[in-house]
Amino acid sequence: MTRHAMQDVELEDARPAVAPVAGPRRPRVRWWWFGAVAVVAAVALVGAQGVLDGRERAAAARYAAVPGVVAPVGPGVRVVWRPPDALAGLVLGGVVSDGELVGLEVADDGSQAVLALDQRTGHVTWSRSMFGPDPSRALSLDRPVAGRCARAAEHEVACLVSNGFQHVDRAGSPAVVPATITRVVVLDTRDGRVLADHAAPRATSMAVLPGLVALSAPGQGVTGQDLLTGAELWRYVPRSAGADLSEAAFTSAVQVFAAGDVVGVTNPGWSVALLDASGNVVRTPIPAIAGYRYDATTGVLALLSTTQSGQVRSTLVRSGRRDVDLAGNYLDVVVDDGSVPDLALTSDSSVRGWDTSTGRVRWTTNETATGSALILRGRVYVPTMTGTVAFDGRTGAVVWRTTVTPGHVPGSLSTDGSSILVADQPVAGQERSELLAYGVDDGRLLWQAPLPAGIRSSTSVGRVLLGLTTDGVAVLG
Repeated sequence: MTRHAMQDVELEDARPAVAPVAGPRRPRVRWWWFGAVAVVAAVALVGAQGVLDGRERAAAARYAAVPGVVAPVGPGVRVVWRPPDALAGLVLGGVVSDGELVGLEVADDGSQAVLALDQRTGHVTWSRSMFGPDPSRALSLDRPVAGRCARAAEHEVACLVSNGFQHVDRAGSPAVVPATITRVVVLDTRDGRVLADHAAPRATSMAVLPGLVALSAPGQGVTGQDLLTGAELWRYVPRSAGADLSEAAFTSAVQVFAAGDVVGVTNPGWSVALLDASGNVVRTPIPAIAGYRYDATTGVLALLSTTQSGQVRSTLVRSGRRDVDLAGNYLDVVVDDGSVPDLALTSDSSVRGWDTSTGRVRWTTNETATGSALILRGRVYVPTMTGTVAFDGRTGAVVWRTTVTPGHVPGSLSTDGSSILVADQPVAGQERSELLAYGVDDGRLLWQAPLPAGIRSSTSVGRVLLGLTTDGVAVLG
């Protein structure tokens, strides 16, 4: 006998012979209601995700405007472009302007030019020749120029260019070739147009303030000149400044630097003298073995001195405010989003956080910093020999810490605003370094990836992450 599955059959126009017994009514299932709820839930999830994505985009945009924050890098990190040896110094130390790196290049034939490189591609957007080929410079194994470039104003850069150089032969012996021509050249960073070009005889060092260039030359002291015309505005002669055209002219002669609205003058055997834009001495030097740190990110000038017991002290000097004397060596900050105001960091056998308005210590830790710090979202991030440590910027409490692979050390810290980027690099051997990304809030490892072949560590300039080799640099992305 064939068995068939039972089916429900609905009879039309048929009435039951016996009335059914009344009982509890079975609720009628409304499947459309569940569908509607699912749709509403899906819409809500999409909306919530949209809000989160929007917040993330807003946060990314906000932090992208913070100087020093790099463009996002993921686990597929690779070499985007690699500069030739002649441009490695420009990539590491050029002026960042309008998304480009601007600086001096010495080509293989010994010629010099000021040029601009697109940070993202390495494409030369413009180039202006300063000096033609120089066979003597071309033969040197090391071809640094005597001058440098510095930001002069928005879309403007000033460069001290010279045909003098330090020759290094194959035996490693250096010899200075004195300059016969030295000039200050001001260029528009957008197209390389020359805005000014005037002589600066024998100058070996330059500092730039708005509308002013300060130059130091052996035996001539320091002169303040109009940036565009070269007209001398004032002169300052440090003590014991004498003629020196030897190697010391590049290493230990009187040098100048810009720090905010003042010009600093370093003179071997003396502390730093500070001059205002009019050439007035606002801080008189004293005999001392001392130095300085100028943190362009925070605008802090720290004058360094050593006590009789050998301890380093940092004196913060700020226009219109009293000096603040701190124990320890001033710790540079490469990114500061302003979330922990009036904070200065020093480091020796410990890292300390100071209140710059009072000079009082806010907190002290037992950590020893091995590199520059980041200040982001109320936290202070510091590399140490054992890993990266995140401190609460207000209290110094450890929020999270990471560790490195045994036999490795952390490289410099960088950030894209949402993660802390650091290389886990071997101390020795051929083992490949890895780039690690940690969440800024909880230190959770977001991803890790081997750095491209030959890259030992990383750092950052402007908006780009750089990979460092034993003898060069590469732009990562």
